[in-house]
Amino acid sequence: MKRRFEITVISSEDLRYHKKPLKNAIVVVRADSDHHCMTKPAAEDGTNPRWNEKLFLDVPLHGGFITVEVHCKQPSWRDHKLVGGVRIPVSDILDGLTPENYVHFLSYRLRDNYGISNGIINISVKLTAPAYVMPESQPELGVPMGERKVAGGVLVTGVPVWFAEPCRH
Repeated sequence: MKRRFEITVISSEDLRYHKKPLKNAIVVVRADSDHHCMTKPAAEDGTNPRWNEKLFLDVPLHGGFITVEVHCKQPSWRDHKLVGGVRIPVSDILDGLTPENYVHFLSYRLRDNYGISNGIINISVKLTAPAYVMPESQPELGVPMGERKVAGGVLVTGVPVWFAEPCRH
């Protein structure tokens, strides 16, 4: 079973890549290695980008963390570079005390690949309805009793036992 989170990536503060303001900053949010979503590039470049973009992420009930990462991309680069990230414990959101549609406003310090502080990310998180999961088909076990008369009124299930010769070395 999974829970659906509505995560609004609001803004970031004092972000830099190698001491320079960011260009084309995006935010990637993931619950595990298989499921992630990302924002569009921030409308304005600089050290305080804003997104105000809603993302929906299905998080497994046993999921311990939501990872939020800020990346940037220069036109001359082949791919995005990590600016900073944070792992948010799901327990910060699912504290058991707040109702399902309660909006949590959260700010976290971001750290780069070396663990050095690099700005702050501002997000809001709301737990929405459980994500729809197709029920797994369960095989039917047992035999319907119906109107059958069985000795003693009890149906007995037999378990086959096979006898094998012991292993010889």
